[in-house]
Amino acid sequence: MERVLILTKDFSAGEGTSEYIRSLSLFLAKSGIETHIVCFGNHQPENLGEKIHMHRVPFMIHGDNIFNWSMLMNNELKRRAREIFEKEGFDIVHANDWLTSSSAVSLSKFTERPLVATIHSTEKERGFGIAHSGLISDMEWWLTFESKIVLANNTRTYASLKHDFALPDEKIRLINPFREGWQEEILKIYESLEPQKVRA
Repeated sequence: MERVLILTKDFSAGEGTSEYIRSLSLFLAKSGIETHIVCFGNHQPENLGEKIHMHRVPFMIHGDNIFNWSMLMNNELKRRAREIFEKEGFDIVHANDWLTSSSAVSLSKFTERPLVATIHSTEKERGFGIAHSGLISDMEWWLTFESKIVLANNTRTYASLKHDFALPDEKIRLINPFREGWQEEILKIYESLEPQKVRA
């Protein structure tokens, strides 16, 4: 295990998903593993150390709703991540929520690298309160279907993944980011998905 690609909509101080990714990346760096974080944005990348690389992808086109906007964003996430793969490679694709589902699934298939997804909440939990909620829920299901392992950050999301998406128990892991040692649990999951190295 040398490099991990993490896809996320945003990376900003204090935001829940961002802090989850920050903590995981810092742990991976201490374990000698490089992390490439690819997200939307146009401000200066944050310096988190030599083993954590921030890639912000700006674009000028704006969708008329969150679903259309996310599809436009995913095109840019894929473009940047493919450049990283062709230059340095990576061993795992780690998606965060439905907002990165399109790029994550495509990259996993293109690179033939295993896909891990963290679901921080499902659309059903959020109440189906916006336009395209049905499509968003379908994107969540597609991401979890294509992933090797799906991580849930709380018991409510775990239950939604299990019952609403009918995911088998062996595919879901409950990873509580407020519990000591959760980053190590994710590293062990990454390592379990690595292809077995052929001995000479």
